[in-house]
Order: sequence, then structure tokens, then C-alpha cells
Amino acid sequence: MKWRSKANLKYVEELKAQEPFTGASITLPEGEVVKVRFVMRGEWAFYQEGERATLLEAFAGRGVINRRSITRWDTGEVISEAEAERIIAAVSEALRRSGNSDIQVV
Repeated sequence: MKWRSKANLKYVEELKAQEPFTGASITLPEGEVVKVRFVMRGEWAFYQEGERATLLEAFAGRGVINRRSITRWDTGEVISEAEAERIIAAVSEALRRSGNSDIQVV
């Protein structure tokens, strides 16, 4: 599913504005705090760092992250390889916190 539809971009904006945030706050090794929340029946993850956010396929119930779904920020910018690795690390931590011990990145 291509997530960057107008409806999904609006949903991302709503998640960014949510107070209090109901997902996980993850501290990256660099000290930055990012937000992760599983949405859409646990089949997608919302990830936010600073003012940028993205949606990616992450099946919370099975502990699976689809690496190929990490493509663009809500701003339209392409997500770099280093940024994708940071996203995977944060979503993996959120999955561990929710009880998944065997995380798979496909």
C-alpha cells in the first residue's frame, strides 16, 4: 500500500499533533527522543523525529518490519539509508517493549 495519499498525510498530521502522545517515546543513541506508535490494526508504525514523520509497514503482532516501506518523510523528502536504520532501531525497540523478542526486518 502506498501510504502517501492525502488521507494518510492528514492522519500523520493528526498523529504528530496528538497530546498526550499515546505511543512509545524512544531515546536514540545520539540522545534524540523520537515517537513510535503502531496504527491501523497494528499493521503500520508511525515514526516521528523532530518535525518529520513517516508511516511504515510494521506488523506489531508478529514483530516484523518491512524495510522497503521506509521511503519518504511526510515532507516528501527521501529517507536516507542512515535515517532508515535509525527508524528500524526505534521501531524495533518499540516492538520489544510491546513483548516481541524476535524482531525480523524483511
